[in-house]
Amino acid sequence: MPITDITASAPSQYDAIAPKQQLDKDAFMKLLVTQMKSQDPLSPQSNQEFIGQLANFSSLEQMQNLNDNVLGLALLQQDSSLLLAMSNGSALIGKHVSYEDPDTGATKSGTVDAMVMEDGQAMLKVGTSKIPLAAILEIKSPDAGDGSGDANGDANGDSGNGSGDSGSGDDGLDNGGAD
Repeated sequence: MPITDITASAPSQYDAIAPKQQLDKDAFMKLLVTQMKSQDPLSPQSNQEFIGQLANFSSLEQMQNLNDNVLGLALLQQDSSLLLAMSNGSALIGKHVSYEDPDTGATKSGTVDAMVMEDGQAMLKVGTSKIPLAAILEIKSPDAGDGSGDANGDANGDSGNGSGDSGSGDDGLDNGGAD
């Protein structure tokens, strides 16, 4: 028996559907409904097969919801990490820091002038250099200096005793009393 050529028939409803990379829950449900519509009424699908397909559909939906929640959590963690880096970097403005120069590897120090974000990373401006927050080795308050002090041995640079007026109480004003 000879085989004749197969010619294209009229376009069906399925020709217009663009192929998807993955089956989502809507495609799965459409497939299930189409299967039920086109099954033989004299030998319908067994209850066990139908329940198994519904269980697969439920599992697919739960996995997609879980994936959405994990993605949301990852974005939230990324935002939190960025805010923490900004907070930590801005707290160092005005502080004297020692750091490892990212270009040369040498240990340098200076006062933090500003904090900027570059490519999602906190960078401290020390003079003309931009230093990653992770390169900081030591942090000192601005009045701590380097501990060498001045000629009087005062680390703060004060030449006074810092105690204010500790005289005898005679401030040179007339108290209105008799001398």
